[in-house]
Amino acid sequence: MTELDLTIVNSITLFAKALYQNNLNQRVVELFTQLESLVLSDSNEPILNSLTKYISKLVTKNIEERKFIISLLKEMYGIRSSYVHHAKQREINIQNLGKFQYYIHNLITVLIELSISHITKDTILKEIDDAILAAY
Repeated sequence: MTELDLTIVNSITLFAKALYQNNLNQRVVELFTQLESLVLSDSNEPILNSLTKYISKLVTKNIEERKFIISLLKEMYGIRSSYVHHAKQREINIQNLGKFQYYIHNLITVLIELSISHITKDTILKEIDDAILAAY
């Protein structure tokens, strides 16, 4: 198995574990742990910037949907940060949590498809960065 394959398998395990978490704030934390394992490289870029940049581009080509995903990630990241950094449990919009989980599922599916042509997540992230640079 390649590095990417192992990352995907680990991610599926973490995703399933998070879905069984009854405390929804803790579930959001666990979902972000899973997301970070999928799309963070070893760069110094802030976590939320990396997550919004890569996930929105991997999951859809539709610009309006990308904007929605970015907004949703920021909302959920705020819940994560409140819980992790301040031990505060925030109220969670269950529909938005469902959409968040849906997009994570889609991300995993896309990465499985990309694992045919990539052996590391870093090559996928570099491809996105190169496309962004080429767009200007």
